Amino acid sequence: METKYINKRIPIPSKKGLDFVFVNHIIYCEADGNYTRLFLINDRSILTSKPIKWFMTQLSGSSNFCRIHNSYIVNTDYVEQYIRGDGGQVKMVDEKYLSVSRARKRDLLQLLNRVPGN
Repeated sequence: METKYINKRIPIPSKKGLDFVFVNHIIYCEADGNYTRLFLINDRSILTSKPIKWFMTQLSGSSNFCRIHNSYIVNTDYVEQYIRGDGGQVKMVDEKYLSVSRARKRDLLQLLNRVPGN
């Protein structure tokens, strides 16, 4: 993970107010209409009224995040396995399987295959 993003926090609007979340604690984001649910380490999740596109903008500075589907952005540090298929699936560290669209498969595989430090 790029060191300048290890301690970076982003404000997430929630029912209670603002939650400040460390970027490296985000496992993946899932779109739910105009809402997005963030799945975080320690079995936490946050539902926010921001669309998933907003999160791509917020996370664009970190090379660890990849949009794998219209519904998902994943932190590649938390991908345990890629399963081949039409677009395929990824298995995340929290045992969830997420679909990868055919159109985004190539970008994901390039990101997963990069060697740290190159």
